[in-house]
Amino acid sequence: MLTHGEISSLVPVTNEAAGAAAVRHLLDRPVWWEVPAIDKALRPILTRMAARFLTTTDERGRALDRVAHFHLGNGAIVERLNWLGDTSANGFKQSYGMMVNYRYKLSDVDANHEAYATGRVVASREVRALAKA
Repeated sequence: MLTHGEISSLVPVTNEAAGAAAVRHLLDRPVWWEVPAIDKALRPILTRMAARFLTTTDERGRALDRVAHFHLGNGAIVERLNWLGDTSANGFKQSYGMMVNYRYKLSDVDANHEAYATGRVVASREVRALAKA
């Protein structure tokens, strides 16, 4: 799941593991987010993975995340990802501190709901670009 560039970006902060094992190793460190080099290496990786997770559907066309399913089913779009938006213990346990904003624009709610009903997740350009990176 990691790109070659992402794997290379991990080299300066860990030499004990490679690829996904390096990410896991860094995330297992207490207060990893307070170490600037680790934060810098993990931010693009975790943000891309979160964007991909939030814009992917299962075989039934439903969002993989139940909260995303609720909002998308009600006509919202995935608007923005917030790096370290929830730094509580529960926030790190659930999503490594990542938070998402959903936007409801009244004039688009019906079209967004219909798109989601056909298995298409509506997301902002920024989130779509992150998911494709």
